[in-house]
This record gives sequence, C-alpha cells and structure tokens, in this order.
Amino acid sequence: MLVHLGGTCANSNWRNELIPLLNSNIKYINPVVKNWKYGNNTKMEKQKRMEMCDILLYVITPEQRGFSSIASIVDYSNKVPKKVIFCILYEFNGLKFEGHMFESIKSVEDIVKDNGCKIFYSLKTLANYLNNYEN
Repeated sequence: MLVHLGGTCANSNWRNELIPLLNSNIKYINPVVKNWKYGNNTKMEKQKRMEMCDILLYVITPEQRGFSSIASIVDYSNKVPKKVIFCILYEFNGLKFEGHMFESIKSVEDIVKDNGCKIFYSLKTLANYLNNYEN
C-alpha cells in the first residue's frame, strides 16, 4: 500500500511520529520539500503522486499556516472519497485550534465527512487503521 502523507508542514513533526507506527508493508510518499513553491511542475508532480497512491492522507494540526492542504482535502474528498483519510489533531505540540480557526476546521471536517471520507483524531488510531487496512 502506498500512502501520500499530505497535510500540515510548517516544520510540524507529525510525520516523524506517525511513520514509526506504520507496518513495514506500508510505503509512503512524504511531499515535504525545503523550499516549496507552487507552479506547473509542482501541479504535475502532485497529480502523478495522487494517481499512484492508494491512500491520500491529510493530517492537519494547529501549526497549519497555509491553505493548500485544506484545498486538497476538500478537492480530493469530492473526486476520490474512498482514497481520502483526514486526521485532525485539534491539539498538537502544545497548540490547539481555537476561535475562528476551530470553527473553520470543523467546517472542513463536516464537508469531508459528508463526502464519505474516513476521519481520525489521533495518530495512533490512524496508524492502527492503516496497519489493518484491506483494499
């Protein structure tokens, strides 16, 4: 199984916490790059990765700074809902979603859930699901 590890970047360490929890038969693509810039090449590379992955995972934490991951979650939850898994860490690394950001992420959660995607709220529960995933 190939999993795309999308979601919060912003120097977040959620990927470092999740990867050791995954079985060795789970392969993953870590899309984080040092100096990310959006362009035609970025768009084409992303599309290629999305097509080849079995799971499009998006983990969002309160460290989230931009909108690209949120747009991708909503977009792919409409296009390929069976491939999308959304994990929201409402509290992570001493931060938590509050106020308008809390309301906004709840709205995104409802949209993704209404599209039929799986939702998780912890990396351990998410890893357990992935480790026992049957296509």
